[in-house]
Amino acid sequence: LDSVLQGRRLRYGLFFVGISVAYGPLFALWGNQPSQDFYSDLMERFYSSSLIGVGGLLALGIDWCLELYPQQRRQILSALCCLPLQALILNFPKCSQRNQYQSVDTMRASFLSLPPRSALFISGDLPAGVADYLRYVKGEFTKAVIIYPGLTSAPWYLDRLPAGVALAASRAGGTDPRRFNDAIMKHLRARGWDIYSFTLDGTLEG
Repeated sequence: LDSVLQGRRLRYGLFFVGISVAYGPLFALWGNQPSQDFYSDLMERFYSSSLIGVGGLLALGIDWCLELYPQQRRQILSALCCLPLQALILNFPKCSQRNQYQSVDTMRASFLSLPPRSALFISGDLPAGVADYLRYVKGEFTKAVIIYPGLTSAPWYLDRLPAGVALAASRAGGTDPRRFNDAIMKHLRARGWDIYSFTLDGTLEG
């Protein structure tokens, strides 16, 4: 891309301005989302993509400094090197979960609201991670059956499930996770288990 734009300052400038706008004002508007339970995982992914834009600006800026402003390149390079620090300062407050336990508390309250012999289908990386943290690190709610629907077609994941559940899923065949999940639900319901799903906004649906 650099070789194509090289020597065409207008195109080079428009490309540079386009990246600046996309990862500047527009990015700030898109990224200004409310902070709430189980929403931070999406924000982390969104903000991490800003590094692509910052990297592009640094690359173009360094190239311009060496090419067009040899006398002032030291000062301009110093300013460009501040871009990663600026991104950290602006993005860290949204992404940091330091001393924030609302996700754990929400998941624990959801577990406590479940009746005996309950199976909980959990979607989303962050809720799944919190559930595993409570079960395997804190040792809580180990009797509940936890299913991650997106993983039920993976053999390594089925090995983690109770033997009867894993066998029911393996008999479904195919590669579509929905078939595995349907088979698991039928197996659990036939044995008197209540089934619930946990959504990303922290609500339970029976």
